Amino acid sequence: MKRLAASALPMPKTVLADAGYGREENDLYAVGEDKVQRFDALLSYHSYMEEKTRRYEKDIGHASNWT
Repeated sequence: MKRLAASALPMPKTVLADAGYGREENDLYAVGEDKVQRFDALLSYHSYMEEKTRRYEKDIGHASNWT
């Protein structure tokens, strides 16, 4: 994204990425240093797909299911 911003090409309005890019540093880059969102970022975290399965939602071994 930094190389794209440095080029003459227009920046995208929405960025899609897989779970490998769903890190805090990438979220902070999307927001920017001046706290104005540079673009909409759709970045999932590494266990997103697993957490959406029925097996995961019914497993009481996960702290997120203790409520």
